[in-house]
Amino acid sequence: PAASQYLSLVLRNIRKDIPQPWLEALAILNDADCFHTLVYLSTRSKYQKQVLPILGCTGRQEAMPILLESLCNQSNQEAALEGLKNMQPKTTPFLLNLAYHGHHTHAKLAIELLGQLQDTSAVPHLQHFLRNVEMREAAIKALVNLHTPDTVLFFMELAKREEYRKEAFGALANFREPEVFRFLITALYQDETRKFALQALKNFRDPKAIPYILEIIAQGSLRSEAMEALCMMPPKEVVPYLISMLDQPTMRRHAYHTLKQLTGQDFGIHSDRWIRWFQQT
Repeated sequence: PAASQYLSLVLRNIRKDIPQPWLEALAILNDADCFHTLVYLSTRSKYQKQVLPILGCTGRQEAMPILLESLCNQSNQEAALEGLKNMQPKTTPFLLNLAYHGHHTHAKLAIELLGQLQDTSAVPHLQHFLRNVEMREAAIKALVNLHTPDTVLFFMELAKREEYRKEAFGALANFREPEVFRFLITALYQDETRKFALQALKNFRDPKAIPYILEIIAQGSLRSEAMEALCMMPPKEVVPYLISMLDQPTMRRHAYHTLKQLTGQDFGIHSDRWIRWFQQT
């Protein structure tokens, strides 16, 4: 008790930088005086980034609302999130309760935080929230952050269902597993999924997709979208393909405009000048 009272008295009146062990001592002692001192220090902007993670170490339920409120301040988000992680395993049940029963805004925040905590026990609940249109975006973001093998398979299955297709393909663009790439390439050849697969490959930015996208362009379906996807590929990889397309009358206009956009150069619609330029650079 004497140590607690002494530390609390000193830190409540301190004006200079606080040594980290002093704050850790407050969390270890963790009686009412120490906790309230930490809460007081968390209101002072000078100490917030240092105090919020320690506040989570107390494990006190009363710290949870303070940490959640601190997330609203962008400069304190990282420290507040660390504080919430330090409160595990109490944080996940608290956030789940908030997600199910809290106000709409708080529920969405709780869902997003569940993904950032990297607690895989939340996965079934996040999958449940996908059914709620208002919560779907937050749930997908959380599942992407968790990024477990089961999550990847889940999104691949979800992409086969029309009502979830757009969001599922958008989520798959965040994964780099070989099976995801194969899934997206297969989806390119299906009419109902082609445009979503192109959008995902556009964000995927894997040069291995270039020949498959060129096939789609040659077929004439979603040509503009396919050219956009090509533009997102590494220029060194895609420029030779575009130059060769200048010799194809049906592709020339698209290839020419895409080359200008990618390179900032303009050598007209004839491939020979582009070839010389590419060889020189």
